[in-house]
Amino acid sequence: MDLEIENRLNLASQLHAAGKYQEALQMALPGLERSARSHDPLVKAWCCNEVGFYCLHAGVYEKAIGLFQEALEIRRRVLGSDHPNTATCINNLAAFHSQMGQYEAALPLYQEALEIRRRVSGSDHPSTAASINNLASLHQSLGQYEAAMPLFQEALEICRRVLGSDHPDTATSISNLAHLNARMGQYEAAMPLFQEVLAIEDRMMRRHFRVMSQAERVAYADRFLSTLFVACTLVAIHRANDAGAVEWLYEAVLRRKEAETLLLAAQREALLGERAEYAPYTGDLRRWIALQEQVSQAAMANPHDPALPALRAEADTLERRLAMVIPEITKEHQSMTVARSAVALSLPESSALIEFVKYRRFDVTKKKSSWAEERYLAFAVTPAALHLVELGDAEPIDALVQTFLAEADSAAGRGASDATFIDTDWQDNARTSLQEIFTRVLLPLQPLLTGKSRLLVAPDGPLAFVPFDLLEDAAGRSVGDNMSR
Repeated sequence: MDLEIENRLNLASQLHAAGKYQEALQMALPGLERSARSHDPLVKAWCCNEVGFYCLHAGVYEKAIGLFQEALEIRRRVLGSDHPNTATCINNLAAFHSQMGQYEAALPLYQEALEIRRRVSGSDHPSTAASINNLASLHQSLGQYEAAMPLFQEALEICRRVLGSDHPDTATSISNLAHLNARMGQYEAAMPLFQEVLAIEDRMMRRHFRVMSQAERVAYADRFLSTLFVACTLVAIHRANDAGAVEWLYEAVLRRKEAETLLLAAQREALLGERAEYAPYTGDLRRWIALQEQVSQAAMANPHDPALPALRAEADTLERRLAMVIPEITKEHQSMTVARSAVALSLPESSALIEFVKYRRFDVTKKKSSWAEERYLAFAVTPAALHLVELGDAEPIDALVQTFLAEADSAAGRGASDATFIDTDWQDNARTSLQEIFTRVLLPLQPLLTGKSRLLVAPDGPLAFVPFDLLEDAAGRSVGDNMSR
């Protein structure tokens, strides 16, 4: 194997795993050009297949299908039809047609790939489970839900049995089954599945966040937003009066918000021996952090890497030993187990917390492009109760915030001071915006805030720029006045 080609495609794989599709493609293309000069046709086929995959995800569709077809032609000729690598080419060509909405062209290809993998790899193999999932997804796209259901169930059973419950492919299978149940209106069956997926994703984020930069953590967390958004949709629209579902969603939101703001850099500084009391453990600490980095990089590049189980076992053993003497390690685990009850108990009796969440609605009635408009919901938390209130479409709320900010910027440009912010004539438009924001985001919550003298706000999205203490209703009553009425 040409080392330059191999290195380029390995780096491209890591970029692709991080969601950097264009960068992955640019990294891989010189490898493809170099493979054209190889005397081994399988090297060319491998490069065509890999680069075709990156082209597909980067939106370079015409080049993608040409590469998939070339790779398949080479592998059929050299390896024959009954070979795992031939099945991979067939599967990728099917994926291209499916992504293009050419479902009838994709169906026989997905079926052929599955038949090959069952014969060659057997039923209890990750690649077979992947083919079953692909075929099920195609049936779902065609609206053939009854045909998709047993296939998704079979794929999940294989993943649980072969890969275990904490594997990314298992999470994907659970998510697929959950989405199908939601589309079929079977919300009682969908909810526990989404709960399981979110729990696996939380553990994956905690594992990888330890060795990522802040920018990498944000990008990685973004990959898991869709599960949380679907959960928000199901609970807010279909289970808003179910206390158990509301509490579960609130805790899931808290974990995700916290995961994105963990101060892991401070923990790593302590763990690397900056504190004198940890000096005796420096060797084990460095080994533990190095193992985490190996596990994270290997898992993101190839979740099926045979070296992963041993690396994880060694890292877990070291972690358990170190956690007995270093509290920061235990803190990482505790920080991802926040509960609604703990938040409620920390609130004074006369106060309330409003936790805003901006999410994108998942439209179960659409077979493709199921994501609809962005919306806001709010959790009203008091020492005695937790309520969820749907606030509606985010666009008009965000537009009001932008109008207010524009007015504030204009005022600042004219030299207005904070002292004159409310009283000057040129603040009329800004005041109108603030009153309309009050009407949209706080008025629906007012019945839940009656009798409370203090309001704590955890905003999301553009609401983070709103001065909530300045909000007032159309009669000029402040937030505090409205709460005490």
